[in-house]
Amino acid sequence: MQTFSKKVTSRITSGANAVSDTYFSIKDVFERHKVVLTLAASLASAGAAWAGYTARQIHQKRVEARLDTIEKMTRTTDFARTTGVSYIACAATAGTTLLWAGLAWWPLTHDKEAPETTEEATGT
Repeated sequence: MQTFSKKVTSRITSGANAVSDTYFSIKDVFERHKVVLTLAASLASAGAAWAGYTARQIHQKRVEARLDTIEKMTRTTDFARTTGVSYIACAATAGTTLLWAGLAWWPLTHDKEAPETTEEATGT
């Protein structure tokens, strides 16, 4: 039994030593190359910021171009013809909207029960 416990203890100790050696060797590499790693991290950060700025500028240009196109289309007199929307369809949509608005407004302004007349109120 003692040989088993010695083997386990030996393996645990050698594993802990290996982890410790690895930690210290990595720490030594980082300490020796601290300047290089700092510069690389700074350059990577600047590159990411530049890429984000460039992507935002490209997107802004595309949005502005699209808005200019839409603005030019709405300023032309042939808007209905170029977009495929007819004036009859616009009038029908407006009429339907007014009809629905009126139907929604009517019950709010008129009582559901008829008001009592003066004859019914007096009982004559």
